[in-house]
Amino acid sequence: MARVGSISPYASLETSVEEARLSFACAFSSSEEFEAALIKTRREAGHYGRSPRYRQNTIRGAFGIAIGLLIVLGFVVF
Repeated sequence: MARVGSISPYASLETSVEEARLSFACAFSSSEEFEAALIKTRREAGHYGRSPRYRQNTIRGAFGIAIGLLIVLGFVVF
């Protein structure tokens, strides 16, 4: 005899199958859609922004190139 309020083994199996189907379901139809959504989410969170020292590194690079050109041109002139 089954207890009142208990789930039969068949109903329990049906519930498990339904839960398994839902857990394997994917909201994206292709990997491209998933990757696009992932990148969009990360951009909104600021993961792909410039580094905090971007301006400082750019200025240092420009000075380095200028000094390098002065050295090279100095050796060419003499």
